[in-house]
Parts: sequence; C-alpha cells; structure tokens
Amino acid sequence: EKYSNSGPKVHYNFNHLDREKYSQAKKKLEIRKSEKLATALQRFDSSCEVIVIALGLSGQMVRLLASSLECDESEDKFVASTQEINKTYPRYRNYLHEVFEEISEARFRKKVASSIVLVSLDDNSFKIIH
Repeated sequence: EKYSNSGPKVHYNFNHLDREKYSQAKKKLEIRKSEKLATALQRFDSSCEVIVIALGLSGQMVRLLASSLECDESEDKFVASTQEINKTYPRYRNYLHEVFEEISEARFRKKVASSIVLVSLDDNSFKIIH
C-alpha cells in the first residue's frame, strides 16, 4: 500500500498474477505502476480510496472488462454483467472469478473503493472504473 498526502489512498493488488510469467519483485511492479498511474491518480480527491488491480491480461481485455462491468448501481447488475462476460469469454472464467469477487467485495460489501483501476501487465495500459 502506498499513501500520499496529496492524492487518494491507493491499495495495490498483485494477487492475480501468474508468478511464472511475471517474475519481477512485487515492490518493483508497485513502483512502476504507481509512476505510470501517478498522473491519473492525482485527479482523484484525497478522500477517495482507489484499488489498483494488476492483471495478466491484454490491454484489450482490460478495456473490455472496464466497459462491460456494471459497478455503478446494484450488486445484482454487477453480477449480471460478470455472467455476461463469462459467457462471452469462457476461457477467462476461472481467472476472472476471483477478480470479480474482489471488486464486488470492495464496491458493494465493504464499500471501501470509490474507484477501481484495472491494469494490464501485458502492455501497461489501465482503465479506471468509477
């Protein structure tokens, strides 16, 4: 976790990485991601809590997830959107199950995250889900 006085409270999550594919130390990844995201994260109010989830998926898949997930309204709508994604992309179902569970927990149950950032470690692109 990294805290800064000027920006939001940011939690980094690297739990969904393939350890074989991404052998860099967790801290190095964290620093690299925070530098990459620094500009975007500065736009958030300091009262915000942001969860950054690093994913071993393509940038295209991250963009698709961000645009398809319904995080704004109810947990029911969110669950329905995850089921639709699983139908369309069955090969990612097991991998995404834990990711969706984590987003659901942060967004609807604990209500700790005002925003979630999905990061593709394949091309370092990211999408913000408000």
